[in-house]
Amino acid sequence: MKTNMRELILYSTLFGHNLELSQLIAEHCPQMTRCGLAETSAAALANCNRLVLCPCTYGDGYLTPLEEQFFHQVQGMPLPHLSYLVVGAGDLDYGHAAFARAVLIFDRALHDQGARRLGAPIRVDYEETTSGARQAVAQLKRARKEPEHG
Repeated sequence: MKTNMRELILYSTLFGHNLELSQLIAEHCPQMTRCGLAETSAAALANCNRLVLCPCTYGDGYLTPLEEQFFHQVQGMPLPHLSYLVVGAGDLDYGHAAFARAVLIFDRALHDQGARRLGAPIRVDYEETTSGARQAVAQLKRARKEPEHG
């Protein structure tokens, strides 16, 4: 087990749903540092071994300007040392294609940079943040029991 592991929960929010989601996850993962995306940059991922990202989807499936900036910083950044899980709340009223689309965008971006998924991306309706947090915590606990690769 690595003792110098830096673990982050990063969130972005417009209406507070991903803030709530990140808080619920942090309650069950006290070893992880929780931080708003506005308070950091992708450069922090260079010193991070484990990441839970709770991105916000805006309108019909778009990233917020803050997330666009973070997304562009992540592109081209080698992340083979990073294990991650992306979980986010969205609004099912926008339809399946737009629903919590930021989760899928960031899952793909991190994977494309060599990071290792801790589990399938989790998209939940904004009224189901407690359920999403439970799913995320369960995936994180399962991942802790697996041997570290690399």
